[in-house]
Formats: sequence, C-alpha cells, structure tokens
Amino acid sequence: MKRGESGRRRARMEERIEDLAGRIDAMLGRLETDLREDFRQVPDLVGRARTKMAQVRRESGEAWADLKPGFENAWKELRTSFRQAGSRFK
Repeated sequence: MKRGESGRRRARMEERIEDLAGRIDAMLGRLETDLREDFRQVPDLVGRARTKMAQVRRESGEAWADLKPGFENAWKELRTSFRQAGSRFK
C-alpha cells in the first residue's frame, strides 16, 4: 500500500468517526429532550393516579385492602425507575 493511499484511508475513517460522533450527540440530545418531557408529565400522571386510587378506595371498601399492597409495590417500583433514569442526567 502506498503512503498516499494510507493517508486517504485514514482521512476517510476519521470523517466516518466524526460523522458517527455527531450522530451519537444528536441522538443523545433527542433522548435527553424526550426524557425531560416525560419527567415534566410525571406530576400530572401522579396526580391523576392519586385521584383514581382515592376513588377506588372510596368505592371499593374491603377490596381496597386487598389491592393496596400491589398498588404500593407498583408505586415504589415506578419511583425507583424514575430515580434511576434521572440519575443518568446528574
């Protein structure tokens, strides 16, 4: 292989690497934007969930006692998931 050809190959590889790095940066930017939007919606979703849970509690009497542990576990898992996702941006 000649020196000139090697230099051209290296230049093409560097261009490809720069292109990929730019694409990755753009993807990460979109991901961050999407996650921020998702996090903005969390308070509303939590409020609606609390309202619905209160309604279920009022209307279901004893059935709520059976459902409560499952809801509590689901709530804990949801909070943990959001905390873990949020920690990626610190």
